[in-house]
Order: sequence, then structure tokens, then C-alpha cells
Amino acid sequence: MFTDDACTNFADNSFGKTTYYQMTGSSLPYSDASIIDSACYSCENDEGDDDAGAAKEVCTNVYQNAGKCETGLSSYKSSVNTNACDYMSGIKTSSSSGIINSGAGGGNKVANGFIGVFAVAFVLLGSYTYYLKTKLDRGRINLSD
Repeated sequence: MFTDDACTNFADNSFGKTTYYQMTGSSLPYSDASIIDSACYSCENDEGDDDAGAAKEVCTNVYQNAGKCETGLSSYKSSVNTNACDYMSGIKTSSSSGIINSGAGGGNKVANGFIGVFAVAFVLLGSYTYYLKTKLDRGRINLSD
């Protein structure tokens, strides 16, 4: 369980188990054992038929549909697929504590520039408005005298 939409801040020190139990009265599903199998399975077809030694269909389908960043494989392959390199470099990794490692970053320089310009303009317009208001307040004539 997380306390934010980006799933970066755990609800408590036990990765949300305690908070979930306090809220529902039951234990967090799959918090004691993973639903994902961590065993290693061979992609080599060893069923003894005509395709023995070839890759299993499920493995080839996964590889064909996967994004690839084969920048260092030019000496091994005639056609190198680098379509997913930008995507992969943009992925943020998280540690086991759930903290996202964002790298150097710094954001978009153009967007940061516009934010700065609008912030300065906002402060200047606010100051000018206050100046005009005080000038008008001082210039009012009391008609009741």
C-alpha cells in the first residue's frame, strides 16, 4: 500500500501491511508469499519432436513483442533495433525500500524557463496592483466633510 498516486511512498514501514490490517481487519493479500514464480524456465524446446533444440513459441513471442535497445549488438546482428532506448533510459528504478532513483534529471529547461518567467510576472503584477490600490486609497476625498 502506498500513500501517493505514483506508488513511491509506502503507507508504513512494513510496506503497507500494518495500515491495510488496521483499515480492513484482515491481512494484506499476497504479502507473505509472492504470486510470481521466481523459478527459471528454459526456452529450449526439448519435447522430442521435430522442433527439438529450437526456442519455444512463448519465448519467441515475448522477445518479438518486447521493446529493444540493441545499441551494442551491431557486430552480432545485421539489423540493430534501438526503438526502445529512449523509453528504457527514462524508466525510473526503485530500490527495495521503495525510493525512486531518478538520476541527474533536472526537468525540461524550456518548461522551467516559462515557470520562472510567469513567477516573476506574477510577482511584478501583484506588486503593481498593490501600488495602484494604495495610491487610490490615498487620493480618495472624504465627501462627508
